[in-house]
Amino acid sequence: MHSAVYGSINTWPANADYAGRVTEFMKVSKNCGNSTGCWSDAPFLNSDGTKYEDNYFAALKSGNYNSFVILADGTAVAFNFRSGCRIKVDIDGPNKGKTQYGSDIFDFIINYVDDDNAFENVLIPSVDPDSWTGDFLQENFATGNVTAWVIRNDNLDYLKCADKLNWETKTSCK
Repeated sequence: MHSAVYGSINTWPANADYAGRVTEFMKVSKNCGNSTGCWSDAPFLNSDGTKYEDNYFAALKSGNYNSFVILADGTAVAFNFRSGCRIKVDIDGPNKGKTQYGSDIFDFIINYVDDDNAFENVLIPSVDPDSWTGDFLQENFATGNVTAWVIRNDNLDYLKCADKLNWETKTSCK
């Protein structure tokens, strides 16, 4: 919707209210802007359970995430419009769950697709799954760069049997 109203995000002026334009079309129950309250300040974990950061909210702010909202269903969303357009999603909100990549935290980017010189915004997982083979696939399972896996295979099986999975033939523990 934001593309239909405002055009492709890559054409927006530098002083545009990026977060406002994107969230205008979402059911936002709480908008924290750049303040606390919409994202967890708990330790952040890799998908294997090891600690990645002590305070996830502080880490996001230092990493150029500058707008935080909670949607009507309780999902927390963080936006980074300073380093491209990156979006982090905490599916169970700031006060529930593990704050763990690949369990309740997932990454997206808004990418631009050039189709006959017409750009459009495309929300895609932040790691290109076509490059996931062998050790790289296992490394992504360990660090939690698994958004594409969840969307394409509709499961979190990498949390149970990552060493047995691959993109081509084995996409489930079953």
